[in-house]
Amino acid sequence: MFQGLRAVWRHDGDVYAEVALPEGGDTGADTFGLHPALLDAALHAASFVELGADSRGGLPFSWEGVSLHATGATALRVRLTPTGEDSIAIQVADASGAPVVSVESLVLRAAAAQQLDSAATAARDALFGLDWVSVRQGATAPESVALVGPDAFGLVGHGALTAATYRDLTELAAADGPVPVVVLVTLDAGPAPTRRGPPTH
Repeated sequence: MFQGLRAVWRHDGDVYAEVALPEGGDTGADTFGLHPALLDAALHAASFVELGADSRGGLPFSWEGVSLHATGATALRVRLTPTGEDSIAIQVADASGAPVVSVESLVLRAAAAQQLDSAATAARDALFGLDWVSVRQGATAPESVALVGPDAFGLVGHGALTAATYRDLTELAAADGPVPVVVLVTLDAGPAPTRRGPPTH
């Protein structure tokens, strides 16, 4: 959806671009003043505008004089005109040339490398987490469970789980009988922790 920049060219210092929603992506476009994917694609062309070294390829910082003239567009023609070392004016029209959006000034600011690194680290770390889910009272265990590797957490040893045990996945694959509903595999377990009773989660 956000790869709609189709063509870019320069003329007399201005940058012109054609942007469009992908095939099938125009569903519901008429519910937006300006579809966010089209706006994003139009702003991608800003990296081709000749600006100061600190602004070229920068991120939108502040807007002035924004006017929406029409809604529901699925393809646009964009004109970007530099108005300073860190700002551009934007004129947007539909395929027929009718105005859609005009922006008197958009100021761009470069993002520091450490800001981008921090954002990337936060996004990456957001993928990992530990979430304990309490088993509701009266819930029953799966019909068949297989434990592969050592019982490092004492699940079977403390009677918290009834499971067939296997040394490794090869032994499990060679076993006769139905395929277990749940397979638990110990990964780099280390020494078994000391427990006074069965685990609660």
